[in-house]
Amino acid sequence: CSDKNCKNCPASLDTCESCSDGYLLSSGKCVACSDKGCAQCAASGASQCSSCLPHFFLTGKTCGECADKNCVKCSGAGADACQECDGGFYASGGACVACGDPGCNDCGGLPGTGKCSECKSGYYLDDNTKNTCKYCGPGKFSPLGATSDSECKGEFLFERIMFLYIL
Repeated sequence: CSDKNCKNCPASLDTCESCSDGYLLSSGKCVACSDKGCAQCAASGASQCSSCLPHFFLTGKTCGECADKNCVKCSGAGADACQECDGGFYASGGACVACGDPGCNDCGGLPGTGKCSECKSGYYLDDNTKNTCKYCGPGKFSPLGATSDSECKGEFLFERIMFLYIL
């Protein structure tokens, strides 16, 4: 596809059939939605949204920004409107609260307990407690959700994976 915002153009490199989030298909071209938080423009035009990107909410035909910067999904502009939070946080009373463990990616199943159910990359769930995250150590990496220290690998392996991923 000649248009970087086009997701599908099988018939011709210049004619698009579907666009990336934040763009509207118009006469085979991708036109940017005018609202910065818009995931999909309404069929009626680029100035109207039908759905919003994470961290935004739909109000009428525009997208408003969630009040809490860690909020992924909110029902409105209020500080107590959050329904879903970024990794490392959980929703409580409509606000995002830190899990309490710096290596924790998800404490959703155990909010408010100081326990973690999934660790960030570079951490693993402690073999003994299974609810706290331990740091792999300098130069070592682990995948998101690692469940033991045996998943912590050295820098060489990480660089090799990144090299393969880039290819």
